[in-house]
Amino acid sequence: MAKYQEYPDPFYIEQTKESVGAPDGCYHIHDKYEISICHSGRVHIGTGGQARTIDAPCLLLHRPYSIHYVSADDTPYIRRNLYFDADFVAGGLPPNTLERIFLSDFGVVRLDNHVLERLEHFAELLYDSENRHLAPQLLCVLLCEVKHIISGAERIQNSRCEIYISDVVRYIYEHYRESLDTPSIAKRFFVSPTKLNRDFKKYTSLTVLQYTTRVRLRAALRLLTSGKSVEETAREVGLANPSHFIRTFKENFGITPYRYAKAENDADKRS
Repeated sequence: MAKYQEYPDPFYIEQTKESVGAPDGCYHIHDKYEISICHSGRVHIGTGGQARTIDAPCLLLHRPYSIHYVSADDTPYIRRNLYFDADFVAGGLPPNTLERIFLSDFGVVRLDNHVLERLEHFAELLYDSENRHLAPQLLCVLLCEVKHIISGAERIQNSRCEIYISDVVRYIYEHYRESLDTPSIAKRFFVSPTKLNRDFKKYTSLTVLQYTTRVRLRAALRLLTSGKSVEETAREVGLANPSHFIRTFKENFGITPYRYAKAENDADKRS
């Protein structure tokens, strides 16, 4: 199952981090653009059913809702990740800049050390808390630099099949509150339900229905924690029948939503 990683702020940048011997990458998804500046290490990248290996320094580019993992072997893997919404840089970039950088759901750009240092300089300015009020402008400068770099660089991109599955994932996240079923989603993407489930399972290890249920239940956990009633939560996550929602919740978490909400409420009172 591809894990959904949330970054609630419109922009988030990590400090440079290092790991050694991390061979087991976990497929994950997030709702933001991601740029990973890789300083060193042999990087293993999984995008759906394909795996690639590339030696750093390199730049990894992911569109929102792309399904991917990144890991490394037993050499030091040093990188810095940043995540942002398109609205965060709206108005600060030349037209179609993001489209030109993120040509597909996933891309790799090889870097030389000079370019790496230049990118890291901008990233460090962004990471500095004293510059947070300038973050949109600094990020726009960094993105323009990335666009300039990739215009003449060797670039590796993913397949059309991966893009189509990521589009399905995005559609599920955007419409899970509505009535969704595999045939209607398949029709929207001009494939048969059988082909959709086969392709989808290849990239996520779940059927479309199983994946949609996971998305709904994850949203339900947030709503119950925020104080929503079980009935309200069921409606808001697209499971309008409370009995079906309660049964599905317990099958997946081993506890009813009522007990989960009570446990969360009791924990808040103790803290």
